[in-house]
Amino acid sequence: MITDAFNVTSREGSGGVDVSLATELASTVVINNNVITNNALQGVRVVGSASNSNITISNNMISDNVRNDTIGRGIFVWDSYGTINIINNEITDHPNGIHLLTRGSLLDVTVIDNQLIRNDIAMQIELGDDAIINLSAENNAFSENDIGVSVTDFDFSGSGGPTAGVALQVNIDFGGGILGSVGNNSFITPVGGTGFLIDLDTKPGVVVGAQHNWWGRGSGPTGPEMDVIFGHIDTSSPLGTAP
Repeated sequence: MITDAFNVTSREGSGGVDVSLATELASTVVINNNVITNNALQGVRVVGSASNSNITISNNMISDNVRNDTIGRGIFVWDSYGTINIINNEITDHPNGIHLLTRGSLLDVTVIDNQLIRNDIAMQIELGDDAIINLSAENNAFSENDIGVSVTDFDFSGSGGPTAGVALQVNIDFGGGILGSVGNNSFITPVGGTGFLIDLDTKPGVVVGAQHNWWGRGSGPTGPEMDVIFGHIDTSSPLGTAP
């Protein structure tokens, strides 16, 4: 279990807190109450957790972990399974604020009370090769990001075949969905107003719950603020004021 306080400064080619786990062993990991900044690749990386693992990343300030303009993540969960709790973190100034890249077995993710500010993509979810994901998010603030949430398929095998990069099951709930999220997320576009609040391109039939959220106006998001290739986003019952 990791419970120590880290204050990690820049070191080219390194991450801040890097946790590589054995996929056949249950693990309990807590990364809590740290300042993680100016690392070359990512602030926190978790790789390879087993299906009965429990990972909590909470109460951290994570900023400016960038090698160049296109590589850098605040929190990177890569090919990991089990339960991931991302709670009450401030994640700022990355190409990817939270990046979930998964395949195969079941991944349960809870994202609560985080502030994601000035990232190119605040939360990127890439799914493929029989991934099963349940993700519930509530009480988060997405502010001044080029893209708030991106959900896309990813071809891990590189085969390009008909089933390559196809998730088995996708349940994503930012409010009012089947996972019971209450919503109360705040989505605010960059000052220029040119980004997407949610970008969805995954298997047909996926419905992202996004009810009871604040979209910068009481009437909810406008069409150009959503980019939907496949799937559907339910933004009904928007909040009349910011939470």
